[in-house]
Amino acid sequence: MRGPSRCIGNAGHLLARVVGTVWLALMLCAVDAGVSWSQELARYDLEDTSWNGLSSLKLLAEERVGVSIEQVAVVDLGTMADSDVVLWLYPRGGVPVEAVSRWARAGGQMVLADDFGASAALLERLGLARVPVPSSGVPVVDDNPALPVLVPLGEHRLTRGVHRVMTNHPTGLRGPDGAVLGFGETEVAGLYDMRLGEGRIRVLSDPSIFINLMLPLGDNRRLVTNLIEAMCEEVPGPCRVLVVAADSVVTGPVSSRETHEWSDVVDGLESALRRFGERQPSDRAFRVASLVLLAGALPFLVALFPVRRQPTVLPPRVPPSRRPGSRLEQHLRTYRSRADHVVPAMLLRDVVEPILYAALDMERPPMDDSGRAARAAAAERMARSMAKGPGARVMLRRRIASMLDGFAALPVATPFMTPPRPVPARTWRRWIALSTRILQQMELDDAYRRRVERLEPRS
Repeated sequence: MRGPSRCIGNAGHLLARVVGTVWLALMLCAVDAGVSWSQELARYDLEDTSWNGLSSLKLLAEERVGVSIEQVAVVDLGTMADSDVVLWLYPRGGVPVEAVSRWARAGGQMVLADDFGASAALLERLGLARVPVPSSGVPVVDDNPALPVLVPLGEHRLTRGVHRVMTNHPTGLRGPDGAVLGFGETEVAGLYDMRLGEGRIRVLSDPSIFINLMLPLGDNRRLVTNLIEAMCEEVPGPCRVLVVAADSVVTGPVSSRETHEWSDVVDGLESALRRFGERQPSDRAFRVASLVLLAGALPFLVALFPVRRQPTVLPPRVPPSRRPGSRLEQHLRTYRSRADHVVPAMLLRDVVEPILYAALDMERPPMDDSGRAARAAAAERMARSMAKGPGARVMLRRRIASMLDGFAALPVATPFMTPPRPVPARTWRRWIALSTRILQQMELDDAYRRRVERLEPRS
């Protein structure tokens, strides 16, 4: 009887191996089919649980990072909330280059992941160009040239915990120095982190990294987590990720011709400077060119500055107060239109910090590096009392710690003689929004109002 049993067992084992081998072969055939998933197969749907959907991305954003994520068919950049960020995957329709550029300059946060889509004009505006991935000098998966690997090109916020990113039929990117991920030791990149004004656009040359089949491979999940966290750390209030994919439409407000021409001038100057930097001139040539550029640009900027239109900026959200005549709110009105917000930031710190540390039964830490550990501990305790999921707690802790460290870097007294490091309007708005959220969720509104009323001017 042992003979037939052993025969049946061997047959079952052999059948399992055959099935597994066939499944693996089918998957490799799908990968090596010669077409990009982003062109033909990827659906980019957050509710799709199949191999080419985005359901794993949704779980990652909501459970691991702790942010809201939703898919939209139409996005109007002119009406988006300050806390909204955009994940744009393989655009196939028109890309409003001017609207995206102006939105990013005003503080917009976007990840653009595209290989063969319609983003070429926007890439050109950013000083980037699509190029083929080199056939040599690039690590690949299973000796398959269709699956090149991206590696970090240095230390960067987006490469924390990232060593190998698996791609599928990607394109390459070539542009200015500062690429984050590259294809091996070649000069072709796969990820750029581009700053435009107060905002950022992160450009990734392979959107298929986000689909269910590719997300668990290599360090893809860690990279996507870093991308979402980096975008959300730059916006005030609870972050919301808007997924725009394939045939979805992105629009923006139509600007005047004057604004359009000025935007073209700025973007053209940036592109020219990037191209100049790629030529790597000698030190002497660089100094001469810099002097010529400075001499020619100064009269031009002086002539244009008086008529330059400032972007519309919503007023900062101010914590509630019973009486609008408090000294704090008077300073808010005074500094609302200024570029540097050092003084109102000092007032905000001196009002909010004592309330928070008193609620935590902690002494106010020293305003130097020796107090960094105490500020980190305070941020951890506040995040634990405010956020539920572990991902949300980590992000909130980082934002609170960043704000407390920013408060510590401010001057102790009003700066008259030595100008301190400036506080940009966007940083100020982020601190106001975060302080308001902390006070409300920790039920410290009454303590805040009582403290503000002490700053009332005497009648």
